[in-house]
Amino acid sequence: MRDSNSHVSVTKPFGVWRRRILLAIPSGIAAYLLVLAILNYNGYCFKEGRFLSDKEKIRIVIERSMLMRGAPLPFWPLRDRNGNVLKDKDGKLQWVVSKDGNVSPTDEPVIPILFRDVDEFLMRNPNCCEMRKEVGVGTSEGWFEPDFWDRVLGSCSGGVVRITGTYQFRDMKDGTIHKIQDTSDSFLSNCGRGLTIPTLK
Repeated sequence: MRDSNSHVSVTKPFGVWRRRILLAIPSGIAAYLLVLAILNYNGYCFKEGRFLSDKEKIRIVIERSMLMRGAPLPFWPLRDRNGNVLKDKDGKLQWVVSKDGNVSPTDEPVIPILFRDVDEFLMRNPNCCEMRKEVGVGTSEGWFEPDFWDRVLGSCSGGVVRITGTYQFRDMKDGTIHKIQDTSDSFLSNCGRGLTIPTLK
């Protein structure tokens, strides 16, 4: 005669393990996502598989704000009353001095004296740069403060790159060389993408 209880004793452990596996899968996914979020929040760059150093972040900001714009950050392109960028007869941008990004059509164009590269900027401004634990910065568009999701998604690595430099420009009327000091604050993503540096076209 067949023992009906033997069937129960065999299938019961299998059912228990199946439930445990089904519970473990979402728990494992949740733990994986939590680790990703923690790493992102703390500035880990998954693209490069490491944390960017403060020195690297500073060099990235200098390169973007000093070189990639066509002129250092204190200089902004002259714009008309509709906000359109004005160019000279050769099709080149006309630059004006502006610390806050506000430009008026009546501003007098100047000739920025450019830096060759990041190393020249650092040599001429030896105490220019630092990483600061700020929560927000002022931009030409207003106050910017990254939120929790900016950190968790890696679009802001935390901290502000502050660049204070001395810049030179030539007066277009008489050729006189002038100096100006300017300080700019920038946030970067975990992999060095800028959040507050303006992009000119």
